[in-house]
Order: sequence, then structure tokens, then C-alpha cells
Amino acid sequence: MISTIFTGILAAFNILLAITPQFGILYLAIVGIVGGASVAMDYMKLPWARYLSMGAALISMTAAVSAITSALFLYPLIRGDVVQFLSMNLLNLIYISVSIVSLATSFRRE
Repeated sequence: MISTIFTGILAAFNILLAITPQFGILYLAIVGIVGGASVAMDYMKLPWARYLSMGAALISMTAAVSAITSALFLYPLIRGDVVQFLSMNLLNLIYISVSIVSLATSFRRE
């Protein structure tokens, strides 16, 4: 049950990022749909729900890691302070946290 909750949160987060104008990362909408399909499959007790959940979490985690990595490479160029850097990347840090928790709960589900 907790896995389904975190998969749903991650799916909603992916869709929100995809439709937000400042992000506009359209492939995350597809990842959100995969996560939503996983939640629906889990409630209907269909196979592959766990694997869809893990796949969506892995793709989300990869997107978050790449966003944080690119921010780390750009940080010396913008010459901001640490607080500004963390505030700019707070969404990415939350995103990677939710992705990791969703993936971990998917692995723990039986």
C-alpha cells in the first residue's frame, strides 16, 4: 500500500513538472502516465504493476540526478552563494528524494 502511495505521488510530481512552463520536460508526462498505470494495475491486482513502478522511479531518479549534476557544473559559472544554489535546486532535491523512496518501497513490496 505504501508503495502505491509513493508511486502515485511520483506520478503526480512527474506530470506537474511536465506541464509547468518553466520546466516543460514533456517526457516526464509519459513517466507520470507509466506511474499512474502502475497504481491502477496495483489496485486491479494485475501483473507488472511493481515493474512499472520501479521503471518510473528509475527514470525519475535519472532525470533528477542529471538535473542536479548539470546544476553542479553550472554553479561555478553563476557564482552564487550556497543558499541560493540550494533554493534553486530544492525542487530537484525533493524530486530525487521522492524517486528514491518510491524505488525503495517498490523493491520492498512483495
